[in-house]
Amino acid sequence: MLRFFYNVLDKFIDREDYNLLEMDTDSLYLAISKDSLDELVKEEDREAWNRVKCEWFPRTDSEDHIRYDKRTPGLFKVEWRGKVLLVLMLRHISVSTVTRATTNIVQRVLIKLMSCQKKNLSRYWRKRM
Repeated sequence: MLRFFYNVLDKFIDREDYNLLEMDTDSLYLAISKDSLDELVKEEDREAWNRVKCEWFPRTDSEDHIRYDKRTPGLFKVEWRGKVLLVLMLRHISVSTVTRATTNIVQRVLIKLMSCQKKNLSRYWRKRM
């Protein structure tokens, strides 16, 4: 994971265009400034990126490659894409199947909890939810 972070992200993409949110042994959560990593690659490194990216990501040039690489271990695959990721104590709350209204409610409650000065936050959480 660190090899990818330093040898790929740092080499091909400006640090101002991405932010590491969370990393584990088998997952990496990034906030990026554009819709895809391909759009963030420095113009002068685009040719080298196209040669290297198939070592890290599934190929997208044909249906056969897409089907095959989707099941290939060791390649980064997008598991979830969204606008918000809430990270609490090194665990994340996935909002991939939650509606936008519910996401907004959860966000507001968590912000209140983080700014709350009460000692027993679990009771506050149950009462409000």
